Amino acid sequence: MLDPEADHFQAIEEHDLTVSQVRALILIACSDPEPMPGGQLAERLGISPAAVSRALDGLTRAGFLVRSESAEDRRVRPFAITAAGRELADELSALRRNQLERFVDGLDPAQREALGSALDAIVPELGR
Repeated sequence: MLDPEADHFQAIEEHDLTVSQVRALILIACSDPEPMPGGQLAERLGISPAAVSRALDGLTRAGFLVRSESAEDRRVRPFAITAAGRELADELSALRRNQLERFVDGLDPAQREALGSALDAIVPELGR
């Protein structure tokens, strides 16, 4: 059961994760079920291949990802999420969502309306 007062950043620290590792883990968790090559991850995250390689190596050592070989190109080593990685990604996402909900709940009605209007202007496809 998720502690509603738990902190997203505390959970990241407890798992000894870097920001790049969290971003990579969440991206892989939210992507197609097919494994994702490191180069594609680096491009989508906007970080260097070396940085994404370090992040992925750490996630693999921790058991959150597994590395496989591409049948088409042996030089490509795609990454897939493990059950433990999926559980962690879900936990981190839920913690973050809870923090955002607590923030919004703490706003007065006028502030909430202003936030909604600002989000509508920035991300119109959210559609309230």
